[in-house]
Amino acid sequence: CSSDDTAAIAEEACRAEGINHRILRNDRRMGVNRTINRAIEEAHHTILVTTDADVIFDPLALSRLIFRLMSDENIAAVCGDLRPVPDETCRTSRIEGTYRNFYGRMCAWESAVDSTYTLNGALIALKKDLVPRIDDRRGADDANTGLEAIRRGYRAVYETEAVVYETIPEDFRSQFRQKTRRATHLIEATIDNMDLLKMNRPFSRIFYPLRIFMYLLTPALFFIGIIMFIAGISLTHPLVAIALVIVFTGINLLWKSNIITAFATNQIYLLRGLFNLGKDMRIWESTSKKQ
Repeated sequence: CSSDDTAAIAEEACRAEGINHRILRNDRRMGVNRTINRAIEEAHHTILVTTDADVIFDPLALSRLIFRLMSDENIAAVCGDLRPVPDETCRTSRIEGTYRNFYGRMCAWESAVDSTYTLNGALIALKKDLVPRIDDRRGADDANTGLEAIRRGYRAVYETEAVVYETIPEDFRSQFRQKTRRATHLIEATIDNMDLLKMNRPFSRIFYPLRIFMYLLTPALFFIGIIMFIAGISLTHPLVAIALVIVFTGINLLWKSNIITAFATNQIYLLRGLFNLGKDMRIWESTSKKQ
């Protein structure tokens, strides 16, 4: 029930390329999670691929994704590496690119040791018999896919060689809406699956506790620490405090793709996401500029 005529466009594209297909149409807006569960139930094949409407595939992304999925019988789901479309003139794109670089490395490291649940919904392949459904009450569809795989004793991995690109909103207002929505869904999924901490595997002993700390505690601690630090410096050395503010502002203006700005910006998104908890955000309006 999207407003951009997706079903008709998909129908035309599949027919033009000679792809054997069946288009599923919802009679009401259901949100991504419930729609994916409907698709899993309807699908006849073992391997399913989900993707977003606003991403651009690297030509080898899908084959690399499936290769990784089939490389290990304990892997139930694999996601690709989501990157912003390169645009040196777009400040939001450069900040997101810096963040994504570190985010992807962290997820790949978790995958190499055991499993990650912070998948990218832009491109996911899963084995239907190992992930027969995802939680459709709350949380992000990508995180819920990874968590369901882990709950059933399997692995969800992040494949950095399967690259997909997304166009980043050029204005911070649209970017803020998109990122806070994603943060809210990720935090919801994190909170709702804490029983997984009881499992005896590296994910439950190391990675999940760190993610809980990152998403639930770090944003508040970060801003409280900044405020207390600036207040303390201002009381004892006001000129130093002014100089620090000037330096930070200069870094933002002159070095637009630095990790300091990317980290601070994403703490804002996470903090806002925490305040959104309790709201029904399963259905939302797209911020994509792709036509």
